[in-house]
Amino acid sequence: MRFEAPMPTGKGVFRGLLAVIVLLVLMSIAGQFSAYFLGHDYVKGLVPASYVASENSFPTWYSSAALALAAGLTALVAYYHRVRGDAFRNHWVVLALIFLAFSAEEVASLHETTIEPIRDTLGVGGFFFFAWVIPGALFALVAAIGFWRFLMHLPKPTRNRFILAGGLFVFGALGVEMVGGRHFEALGRQQNFTYSMIVAVEEFLEMAGIALFIGAVVDYMRDHLGWTRVELGSAEAPAGSDGGKAGVRAGFPYPGSTAASTKPRVSTPGEPDSRLPVEIHSKRSWRGAAPPVPEERLPGGALRRSRPGSER
Repeated sequence: MRFEAPMPTGKGVFRGLLAVIVLLVLMSIAGQFSAYFLGHDYVKGLVPASYVASENSFPTWYSSAALALAAGLTALVAYYHRVRGDAFRNHWVVLALIFLAFSAEEVASLHETTIEPIRDTLGVGGFFFFAWVIPGALFALVAAIGFWRFLMHLPKPTRNRFILAGGLFVFGALGVEMVGGRHFEALGRQQNFTYSMIVAVEEFLEMAGIALFIGAVVDYMRDHLGWTRVELGSAEAPAGSDGGKAGVRAGFPYPGSTAASTKPRVSTPGEPDSRLPVEIHSKRSWRGAAPPVPEERLPGGALRRSRPGSER
């Protein structure tokens, strides 16, 4: 069984994710309004399940899934660049690992366990009441410095959207979090409707930043890697392999190839390289691939290779 679809546009992906985000945030606001103004703080579990600050809620699980999707797409791009030996390929790998860690942390909320130890050690409060923002800000600074050359290497549209996405995420996760911490402390470590609105703004910015990043990666795949469609399905193993079926695979473009085995194999002379275990459909040729070199048999059995245009 085989499924084929055109590669979606980054704008379409972003709009779809943004619609989900807006719906989740509005559900959270409605639930908190019900809790604080109507006196219904449960409603068959929908109020806590819709609250953006709850660990086991729809928004939290969505955020974790979106971060996992960002990690998966980034890992796919990283694999592509590593096979080609491109510059900054390791930056894509690190980026994928960071998103994967963020996805797990979104559900586990391990950063919250560091708040009291850091606050007690440093004796901070106010905007730093949620003291994890201090190491969080240091991490963001180190990441910005470490990825600066990588960002400058990217195509301008991708670079600008990556920077904007990162800015939205950091402003929500750190900036608005600091405002919420100060408000939470001023209330005597209590929550109210205003605090729930601050948290809603924070989570909206974080989720919107990730959605923008995912859309930017999709457009990078389409516009700069030449990836034109996605395929899922089974296919026959190519000639020269171990035979049998080639399992489920995803078809993403690989410059200069029209069909690749799902298992790496050694290419024979004159055969296209097949190191990527995916079926490929691309609108671009493999950059840097040299044309075939004609051969000429000389007296005595020796071979002489000459490139087109080298004859005198």
